Amino acid sequence: MDVAHYIDIDNFRYQLNQDLITDFTPYLKRNVKSHVRCELAKRGLCIEELAKMEEVPVVCSLITYGYATEYYERWSKHTSPDIRLALSENGYFPEKFLRDRDRLVRAAVLEKHPEYAFHLLSGTNYERDKAEGIIHNMADIMLEQMETYVRKIGGLDLRGEHYRLKLESLRKVPTPMEATMTPQALHTIGNSLWARGYSLKQLEIFHEVQYDLLRPNEMEALYMVWDQIAEAESLWDCKDILEPALIEVLQEQGEDLMELIYRGYTVKEVEII
Repeated sequence: MDVAHYIDIDNFRYQLNQDLITDFTPYLKRNVKSHVRCELAKRGLCIEELAKMEEVPVVCSLITYGYATEYYERWSKHTSPDIRLALSENGYFPEKFLRDRDRLVRAAVLEKHPEYAFHLLSGTNYERDKAEGIIHNMADIMLEQMETYVRKIGGLDLRGEHYRLKLESLRKVPTPMEATMTPQALHTIGNSLWARGYSLKQLEIFHEVQYDLLRPNEMEALYMVWDQIAEAESLWDCKDILEPALIEVLQEQGEDLMELIYRGYTVKEVEII
């Protein structure tokens, strides 16, 4: 009986981790399931033998863990989209894979090469969504790139205010005085240059905070936690970040804090009488 055929994968991993296996020959037989050889590939064992067997999941493991690199050029032409996908999402041959016949392979280029996002805006809906997700998080997007993006999405008519703001901030040349001002100071005076160093996603969050969570007399609360808001992932996170500052601002103004409870804040930090 071929004992290797009946392998307990958890026990096999344990033995590999403890260096208890010295002869790997039984595990290279075709009657042993490929997920066993994937464990060898992850650890850089029997690399040459595994590469020559060219089992798709094993090859993908070799690529993911950076082994058998001398085979990558050949594998970039492999008929299996899974192998090409593994190469693409790990950053290999981006220009080749941008022209791949499989949309998943093309979009995977962006995992390691976000700079190619603008090339995929004219692709399928899947590629365009992936590309826009990358672009929305680019804080250092250049004017030419932003203008290309706006052109490819058909203009700003159906887009939010943060798109227009970002484009305006990139087109504007700061004066020597403006160049020394902080984003908060620029925002206070309504100068669009404040948006230049932030991504579209961040600008959208700032816009929602200002118009959905705050009132005009409460803007000082935003400036108190500005850097934290810039790092927030969602509007929900911003409510928690804002609350202590908002309480402080309203207390200084002598406002009734019960109003915050009506607006969905918890007001945990102070006792409401």
